[in-house]
Amino acid sequence: MSDADANADKMLSMDEMKAAYPEINEDQFALADANGDGMLTEQELKDAVEAGVLPDLGG
Repeated sequence: MSDADANADKMLSMDEMKAAYPEINEDQFALADANGDGMLTEQELKDAVEAGVLPDLGG
């Protein structure tokens, strides 16, 4: 996550995700964003990868 987290807030916005992982689309991001706040926490990212919502992004 740290490489994609451009502002070092320990969360990933859709813009940060698109910049780091252009293959991720808005629907995938929305499904991964469990609490609907528009940001992915490390736990949401981990859970989304484990659930198959997002591919393993290597970190």
